[in-house]
Amino acid sequence: MQKKCERLLQEHFDGHSLIYESEARMRHRNGKLIWVYDQGKVVSWKDDQPEWMNAYIKETKIKIENKVASDVKVLVISAYLESIIFNFVINAIKYRSLDRAPKLSFRSKYIDSFVMLEIQDNGLGIDLEKYGHKLFGMYKTFHRHKEARGIGLFITKNQIEAMGGKIEVESTPNIGTTFKIFLKHA
Repeated sequence: MQKKCERLLQEHFDGHSLIYESEARMRHRNGKLIWVYDQGKVVSWKDDQPEWMNAYIKETKIKIENKVASDVKVLVISAYLESIIFNFVINAIKYRSLDRAPKLSFRSKYIDSFVMLEIQDNGLGIDLEKYGHKLFGMYKTFHRHKEARGIGLFITKNQIEAMGGKIEVESTPNIGTTFKIFLKHA
């Protein structure tokens, strides 16, 4: 078991998997032996980006286009906004179509007292007629992917709403997905 855990952790360090998984047998404080299962990400930062994300961007050759106006100001919790952006980049990579070059674009637009951040990919898309009511549910997945856990969109929606915003989605299977995030204008 130890060798398998070391191998999986090394694969994660080498950028071959988005998360690591580890199991260990430990002695609980009550004296009984228990199995502990852990999943996570080890992230080191360079140039304001996680280094392993740079590796995935290079490996998948995803084209990321940032058309967010440089003067956009929003009222957010910076850690939440970083997590939200991070999740959409990772999802665009994980759920990219293998039939075309992957693309992800970010745009912004002022709408009343909000800034709408539009995030669009050309990935696998989601059948909203079939899964729309479950889209932001905890542990809900819509594609078979070995690293799908069904937690990212759940957390993202909760973070957006906690900051007084909202999220909308448009998607067509085999075409791509557009998320529209509305955040309060600063």
